[in-house]
Amino acid sequence: MEQSIENQRSVGGRGLQGSGPRSRTFGFGRLCSEPGCGTCLSIYNDGSFCARHQAKVTPRMRGKKRAIALHREEGTHKAKPPLT
Repeated sequence: MEQSIENQRSVGGRGLQGSGPRSRTFGFGRLCSEPGCGTCLSIYNDGSFCARHQAKVTPRMRGKKRAIALHREEGTHKAKPPLT
């Protein structure tokens, strides 16, 4: 049984244009500032170094770990039993 074109349904929608703010961009053709490194930086990289030479930073932890530390200080933390 073939369906005629009149019986087929379609759903319309809008395109993705204007779906949010544009990403910030930085200079085109920039090179890593590390001496001897010739890596071309992405236009979306706001730093002066490539990923290999960028200084490593430990992110600030928030949430669950901090809450556990506060409970330990107060003596209200329920420790998990050790794994055997």
